[in-house]
Amino acid sequence: ALARLEAGGRAASRTAAPGGDGPLRLGTFPSAASRFLAPLLAAVADDPAGVRLELTESNTATELEALVVRGDLELAFAIGPFAERDLVGVALTEDPYVLLAPAASALARRSTPPTFEELARLPLIASPGCANIAHLETAMELRGLEPVFAVRTDDDRLANALVAEGMGFAIMGRMQVDAHRTDTAVVELGELLAPRSISLAWHPERPLRPLAVRVVDRVVGLAGTPPPPRVAHLAVGLDRR
Repeated sequence: ALARLEAGGRAASRTAAPGGDGPLRLGTFPSAASRFLAPLLAAVADDPAGVRLELTESNTATELEALVVRGDLELAFAIGPFAERDLVGVALTEDPYVLLAPAASALARRSTPPTFEELARLPLIASPGCANIAHLETAMELRGLEPVFAVRTDDDRLANALVAEGMGFAIMGRMQVDAHRTDTAVVELGELLAPRSISLAWHPERPLRPLAVRVVDRVVGLAGTPPPPRVAHLAVGLDRR
């Protein structure tokens, strides 16, 4: 399901400015929002230009990617490599996968990653449409192992709650873990699964407005990653030399 909200700077107008400078339509999903959205909104609130954001929230990054392709969103947080091949973007941070275990389980006291064989004996909880999880399934099947998925869900809060209730063991990004819970424990997966890449995506055939470029720059600054090459030349009205 999608949810929408608006946020803007103190000087922001409720109507679009001349030249088509309406609010920036930005898509986000929970774990990306928890890392980047609050500081971004704080920066937007202090922007003298009066930036307005129209936020679309979804539990799945792939749903947001499809909205960017359709033109319903200008920018979206996404998981690289993108499911939608038409998109480009910038990687912000890597989020390693972990195994979330019930705190009372024997695995919760492990100091070493589980093996593929051990994972095959666990009731697993994972996202139904995640390419990285699909790679893990393939790696296990090549070893003659069949993973057992007790629950497939894109809802991070539900996955955390199911683990706490002893319903299974969740394979999820570290940023998806509810760090405030004491009834679950994080078990490192080591090299069993490559980390997911939290990214910011846009469509290369729709030039970014100066407003969008400012938001990209803000998010990249929050991530502490090198700026994307030649992002500025994608903006309408900016010097392309």
